[in-house]
Amino acid sequence: MLGHEGVIRALWGRVCADYPPMIAALSESLGLGPDGIPTPAVEDIHANDVDVVAIGHYPAVMIVQDGTGINQSTRQTGANGAYDEYRFRYRVKLMIYNTGTDYGPTELLRKRLLLALRMTLLSRKILHDDGSESAVVDSTYLRESFSELASDGTGQLLAGAYLEIEIATTERLTGHISQDPTELAPVVHPALG
Repeated sequence: MLGHEGVIRALWGRVCADYPPMIAALSESLGLGPDGIPTPAVEDIHANDVDVVAIGHYPAVMIVQDGTGINQSTRQTGANGAYDEYRFRYRVKLMIYNTGTDYGPTELLRKRLLLALRMTLLSRKILHDDGSESAVVDSTYLRESFSELASDGTGQLLAGAYLEIEIATTERLTGHISQDPTELAPVVHPALG
């Protein structure tokens, strides 16, 4: 089964590989040249929650799980089957942070970084597919939210936003999957007997 870790790992790999070129393409399309929008270094794309202030390098991205949706369907392979197949929906937040010294340019940079992130996820929605398990960005669920710009008192502004998406997965629980209730009966320890 993929679980949260597998989904986040696949999403992180996609963002690391495709986000920098998407930023450059967006920058070119806006007439800013390939380096007109700052690009986060791979070490500034985090597959977990980190202290925003301690990051130190901006722009930065954090990918965090927000929850697992209900099991949409189950396909069991029978009493002696090798696996059971499940479909889950994982809600994930991708948070971006950037800094600046003026409100207007800092806000504009945040919008551009978030747009490039959205374009990255929607341009190649299949994050993982090994023939038995898959993880796909669900393009029908996408939510964006922006924080207030925060000043650190020295004139430096910190801007944050997040993109919330759902990842639809097909996952397998492998091994002998018993349907026999006697095999599932609890074993009582002799001391408790």
